[in-house]
Amino acid sequence: MRAPSLGGPSGYWQKPAWLPLLLLLVCLLVRLEAQTALYVQDGAEARLVQAFLRGRPLVEKNGKLVEPSTTHCFLQKVEEYVPVHIAVRNWEVHTSQLEVMGTGDTLNKTMMITGELDAPTDLDRVFLVLDLTSKDEGRRLVGWEVGRLEARSSKTVDLEVPMAFGLGEGNYQLHLYVNGREVFNSKMPVGTMDNAIHRMVWKRIEGVNNAEPQPFICPAPEFPKSFKKSKGKGVVTVSCRILPNGSVLDPKVISATHPELTEPTLDAVRLWYFLPRVRNGRPVEAKVQIPVSFAAAEK
Repeated sequence: MRAPSLGGPSGYWQKPAWLPLLLLLVCLLVRLEAQTALYVQDGAEARLVQAFLRGRPLVEKNGKLVEPSTTHCFLQKVEEYVPVHIAVRNWEVHTSQLEVMGTGDTLNKTMMITGELDAPTDLDRVFLVLDLTSKDEGRRLVGWEVGRLEARSSKTVDLEVPMAFGLGEGNYQLHLYVNGREVFNSKMPVGTMDNAIHRMVWKRIEGVNNAEPQPFICPAPEFPKSFKKSKGKGVVTVSCRILPNGSVLDPKVISATHPELTEPTLDAVRLWYFLPRVRNGRPVEAKVQIPVSFAAAEK
């Protein structure tokens, strides 16, 4: 699956005087398709990036988050993802710059990132990294803080990131991290995510003799806007088959307190993964009924 494209230079944006110029992070030349962690070179030591502040990486030293001595970052392959899935919706990435007529120079180079993020549970220290490939600048990494995500509450991302130079057209891969560890997101290539989850499922049932299905990775369903505004509560009960690899097949709605909740529920459950039923040391198919609850987050 091809990653979404970055738009070419278009539109104008006047950078406020207080906004610092983003230092693009130096990245490895090889794209990593597996799960990653972001590290930064801090003197002679490579340190795990655990957060961002205005586009600059932060690392932990003596129990505190501080800026490292450089912004030279790289992606390092790690054993597995955190078993959490963040739904990414209405995601767009564009670049813009102001061209100075008659000179060929450009000003106010900006990357605009917009969208919504939904998490199934409360998450702190969330940050994003865009692994960019552009015609003009080759490979680059851009990181920026997202902050806290609260369960059952979509967080709007609306960033205007100042760039040191224009990127032109290209493509990108989105990474999302929580406390420095990468989580799954719905913009990942489907094959990459499925293969990683299958490995994680098998690892967790290895050596198990008998067990019933257990929820493992369950993206949150999208709230219908009308239902969210009403601050209502609802439950949709779904029946489905859980295959030996933990994936869900043939979800069907058994009952729903509100009809408008049925489609978002089915869309979400199709993406769910379970630790499968195990009998005599072997994973087997199971048929289950799952209640999916909706409740608007209270402010």
